[in-house]
Amino acid sequence: MPNLEKLENVLKLLEFATIKVNLNDDTNRRSQQLESLGFGLYDSFHIACAEIAQADVLLSTDDRLLRNVSRHQGVIGILVDNPVTWLMNVLEA
Repeated sequence: MPNLEKLENVLKLLEFATIKVNLNDDTNRRSQQLESLGFGLYDSFHIACAEIAQADVLLSTDDRLLRNVSRHQGVIGILVDNPVTWLMNVLEA
């Protein structure tokens, strides 16, 4: 990461992480499956890692990613949602 300020911020955020997912054959395989469905490289790895970590939700403001997830809901193993929509649903519950 060439931007040292961004790198420093990411490293600070990582201090709060309680679960870390290492990339391995399983994450690579799942990422490739997702790429074959039309997900981009980074999106496919984010989803694969969230699935493997058994995350409750993956939040994203990327409309393209959210549309692609809605087309493939049957094969995505976690909830992927817009943060605002997700928060509104949580507050309603």
